[in-house]
Amino acid sequence: MVNSAIITVKEFSGYEIGDFELPIKMPVDVLKAIDSERYEGISDIKIRYNNRILQNNQTLYSQGIWDGSIITISF
Repeated sequence: MVNSAIITVKEFSGYEIGDFELPIKMPVDVLKAIDSERYEGISDIKIRYNNRILQNNQTLYSQGIWDGSIITISF
């Protein structure tokens, strides 16, 4: 069973942060901590996929996010 996927991460402004191999079965609140140094002091990061904000208890897997998907972060 596949446990990770290559996902493109962009800022809401459109700036592409990069492609990351992310665990697809890890809750969103844990994923938010992956790049925490870059966004130090910002506690309310939102992850969006298809214009929907992912809830902290959801996973990329549960939302149909796979290889090649693009997620957007905003704060």
